[in-house]
Amino acid sequence: MVKTPAMLKLYVYGSLKQGFWNHDHYCRGVVSVREAEVIGRLFKLPSGVPVLEVPPNLVLAEGTLDPRGDALLQKEHAECFGETRVAEPEMPGYMPEYGWGSVRGEIMSFNDPLLRLPHIDTLEGYLQGGSSPYRRLLYPSRHGSRVEPVWLYAAGCDSADMRGEQMPLPSGRWPS
Repeated sequence: MVKTPAMLKLYVYGSLKQGFWNHDHYCRGVVSVREAEVIGRLFKLPSGVPVLEVPPNLVLAEGTLDPRGDALLQKEHAECFGETRVAEPEMPGYMPEYGWGSVRGEIMSFNDPLLRLPHIDTLEGYLQGGSSPYRRLLYPSRHGSRVEPVWLYAAGCDSADMRGEQMPLPSGRWPS
């Protein structure tokens, strides 16, 4: 197994979560799993799978084709966040007046981003700089009172085309 000095933290909200069909194949070797939340809107596509929209002003970075560099970038952002703590129930960027709310999922920590990211990027159809249904973004998450940066897959530029007339899931959780 190829290792890098940085741990990869990936926020998942759909079929990669524990107990769902892509977890065993793509998340084998996970070091830890914690419940967490991000600010966004979660939709269920006509196919039944979820898609997450996030406010662009909270995006810290977009993923690249360099898994080691992305893991190190996440580590650098985590050091900047330090021991950032937030009061309940809000977190930075919480904007219910604009339709953004809490989306619940899991943070999975991996020690093998060089193997992990390309594999999951393929699953999500993520192509940096290309036409993709999803974008891999570095984004703030909250676990308890701690805020930390995580990679997540959010809807690409054509998210309205993906979700059609679907309304956000009111629970902020899939399946609702």
